[in-house]
Amino acid sequence: MLDGYKRITNAIVKKVNDTVRPPRKTLEIFAPKETREEFLNQVHFGLDRELLLCSASEVSVRIQRDYFMTFKSGSLLMKLNLGDLDIHPITNVTSEKKLNELKHHEWHRTLYQKTNAQAVLLCHPKNIIKYMLGLNQVETSYQVHSFDFQPKIRICAQDETPDILLKNKYVMVQGQGIAAWGDGLGKIMADLEYLNWICSLDLT
Repeated sequence: MLDGYKRITNAIVKKVNDTVRPPRKTLEIFAPKETREEFLNQVHFGLDRELLLCSASEVSVRIQRDYFMTFKSGSLLMKLNLGDLDIHPITNVTSEKKLNELKHHEWHRTLYQKTNAQAVLLCHPKNIIKYMLGLNQVETSYQVHSFDFQPKIRICAQDETPDILLKNKYVMVQGQGIAAWGDGLGKIMADLEYLNWICSLDLT
């Protein structure tokens, strides 16, 4: 009977602690400062290389197994700091968390739920987008050829995005930008930088 009482008491204490624990403390538990600083550095890299737009792009990374980290809705990427970051559960979404969600939050969540994605981006590399817009409108995909990097970029309408994203790691969503996902944020950024450079050569 005493053991049962202890279990009930511990469960109540845990529930209270989970309720009153400040969001900042939760973020620090799931994402150490080094992880958060690396995330900011990679976002700033994307800005410096003109892969991201300050107020329109979205970036997230998987944290541990069941959460992903991103920035709060309305954050300006050029001024992004540790206080602007937040984590979200991949499942078991609460209404409170939706207040700070990005515009295309469900794209991120769906990819983390149904793939092994470690990072998800909605980005705006101008050379890639300009090149894709210059293609014949009847094209549904395009293979950019180089010696060591050959991503296939699929073009789709916004309402087609979730299903197509699950099957393609690079998708140009009409009116939104380039959606990309993969094994790590640094790798995706490097590939996009290279692809953006390739497209700049084709434009000259």
